[in-house]
Amino acid sequence: GEIDFVTFTSASTVEQFCTLLGSRAREGLAKTRIVSIGPVTTAAAETLGLVVAKTASPHTAAAMIDALVDLASSDA
Repeated sequence: GEIDFVTFTSASTVEQFCTLLGSRAREGLAKTRIVSIGPVTTAAAETLGLVVAKTASPHTAAAMIDALVDLASSDA
């Protein structure tokens, strides 16, 4: 199956994810929506060539869940 969403909770998780996948990270996530916990994490993802669909506001885990629900609801 395909992965619909990926969440990142820190710049270091974005960096480690991309390090593990190497050049496959960007192409592997091309059809996957990324949700970030905050602007620092979003900036790290974008620096590595990833496209962030939504950045949580406020920058909490609960707001990330809300962002995921909003994106998933837009599919319905």
